[in-house]
Amino acid sequence: MIPTFNDEDIISEVLENMRDQGTFPVVLDNGSSDNTFNICKKFSDRGKIKLSRFYSESFNMDSILEIAYDMALIEKPDWIVLCASDELFESGSKNFKLSEAISQIDSEGYNLIQFNRFDFFMSDDDKSAKTIREKLRYYSYQDDFLYRAWKFIPGIRLLEDGHYPFFPEGQKYIICPRKLVIRHYTFRSKEQAEKKIRDRIDRKIRNKKSNKDLDQHLKNILSHEFTKSVDHNLLTKYNEDNHWNLERKYVPYVVQHPKKSDVFSDNGFLKRKPKTVIELSIILKEKNKKIIALKKRLEELKKKKRL
Repeated sequence: MIPTFNDEDIISEVLENMRDQGTFPVVLDNGSSDNTFNICKKFSDRGKIKLSRFYSESFNMDSILEIAYDMALIEKPDWIVLCASDELFESGSKNFKLSEAISQIDSEGYNLIQFNRFDFFMSDDDKSAKTIREKLRYYSYQDDFLYRAWKFIPGIRLLEDGHYPFFPEGQKYIICPRKLVIRHYTFRSKEQAEKKIRDRIDRKIRNKKSNKDLDQHLKNILSHEFTKSVDHNLLTKYNEDNHWNLERKYVPYVVQHPKKSDVFSDNGFLKRKPKTVIELSIILKEKNKKIIALKKRLEELKKKKRL
């Protein structure tokens, strides 16, 4: 599953990578205003991906993940992988595809895979590079609270933030001790960084949040100058050799995640209880009320403007 929004400079590379890794991408475009959808459509026209479009003025990750998950289920998957549109997934082993690693993990009886995430930053970039992978070579390890691949079991639901799935009651989490790899490319050029931050702020404000009430992740982003290059001495250069430095040398904007032991019990169950259907229904009703009120307010403003 790959939700995307305004990622024209990297989405082709992400899709090619997931295809090369032996997976079949289902892509949900969230109303991109750049060329992202057209790029995805070329892949879709060639039968390489399944593509759909969902537009929402305010960024609502719950809805986006739910729709993407429904798209994935139509394909009758054995395993599901949740990939952001600025991430490149791999097994972490040379000449070993992601799909092959998952197949082996499956044969060993595991049903959930954890990933190490390495963020790449603009730093001493290769201006002649044709791909993001070649252009951005310096990284820092960030975190491993990313349980992004799971064996399909009927009744699984996605957690709101997408870090791990909710298995149906009574189903144990059997987590593979080996972690696979995510390369993360949030900011890839000065222009792209400025636009990404601006889009994020605009969407948060449309979602009835002021600059003072932005989420912590975005506050951390705004507190750093991500439109500029990072000193490469703060980072590690990657030489495409599958040797990763797990030192958290430069961690500018990651919110502190809970430990594995805080989420999963020793006997393989979640310590956190998922919301019930009734609770989810109440939340949905409240969201709908806010949307209706906001639309009403917009109509009033338009009417006032015409007068």
